[in-house]
Amino acid sequence: MGKVDRYVWSIGTGPWGERLSRPLSATSLPSGSPSVLLLGDSFILGAGLSDNSSLGWQLQSLVPDRPVANYAGGGFGTIHQLLLLRDATGDQRLIPAALARQLRGGDVLLGYADFYPRRNVAAPSRLRTFQPRCSGLQPTAEQAKAFFHPRASLRQGQLQIDPVPLFQAHNGPDPSQGEQDAVTIALLDAALAKVQQLGARPTILWIEGSDQSAPIIHLRRRGVRILDLRPQNNGLWTHDTLMPFDNHPGPLTASNWARTIAQELSNRDGSP
Repeated sequence: MGKVDRYVWSIGTGPWGERLSRPLSATSLPSGSPSVLLLGDSFILGAGLSDNSSLGWQLQSLVPDRPVANYAGGGFGTIHQLLLLRDATGDQRLIPAALARQLRGGDVLLGYADFYPRRNVAAPSRLRTFQPRCSGLQPTAEQAKAFFHPRASLRQGQLQIDPVPLFQAHNGPDPSQGEQDAVTIALLDAALAKVQQLGARPTILWIEGSDQSAPIIHLRRRGVRILDLRPQNNGLWTHDTLMPFDNHPGPLTASNWARTIAQELSNRDGSP
């Protein structure tokens, strides 16, 4: 029996660094159509999946009259979602103005395999995973000065975000779980405020995690729409991964997520 020791996939990006959700050669969608913005981690990005198997591409095929923009990123946490939404309502160096305008009446989908509290607070244990090398990257001392990780904290009850040099010693303990959860909840509240500022509708794409998750409990209390995409024990094969190469979701998972999300968007568009 043959042995497979290599897995190859490709990713296409648009002019603003977004992952492609449709061919670059495709006819432009009507400029007045309300957009769908995907923000999240590598699960939402579709790490390990080529373009036409990714969540954004699959979703675009099911909502052909609405532009789908996938600005998820590998290693992203809740803090990165807020930074992108701040950009969309501010400088627009990452999210183009045209997309921001089309989000009025559109949807912002905030996807999570986890709420990543360690990423959000730039916990030392998280930062140490980048050392001495990050995915094969081993910068020189001069190059290392250009690499930072965002860190969120609460100071006198106010959310603060500052950059932390990535390639330096990060010793000491992580912030307590309570502090990490409090910061993550503050980031979520700030992100939801930005979605409201854009005139869009927020939806949480809940991929993994416990019902007792502090952020989920908070979002439920706020009445935020949560789309539960976690695997269900219903006897149906709806989820796959890229194992044995990687534990990221496979094409079947992305396809089923896209179908569920498209149905949700259709229901919301048809609601009074």
